[in-house]
Amino acid sequence: MGEQYRGGFCAAIGEGEGGEDLEADARRRIASGAMHLWQADEQPVSIAAGAGPTPHGIRINLVYTPPHLRKRGYASATVAALSQ
Repeated sequence: MGEQYRGGFCAAIGEGEGGEDLEADARRRIASGAMHLWQADEQPVSIAAGAGPTPHGIRINLVYTPPHLRKRGYASATVAALSQ
């Protein structure tokens, strides 16, 4: 699931498809809690990754929602869930 979103993120920022095994990486990061996959109606709609703590919070990166699903608050919900 998350590998499609990770690949979309890499393509959107001009890094091709990411170069590594995106499926294995996405599954590992989701399982460890380092990446959060937001779902709506049991379908993945957005993804975000945590990059570690700061003195006053947490760093969030790799936030991606496919273009056809944007403007629905999915990325905000994903970031909020990951930051909890």
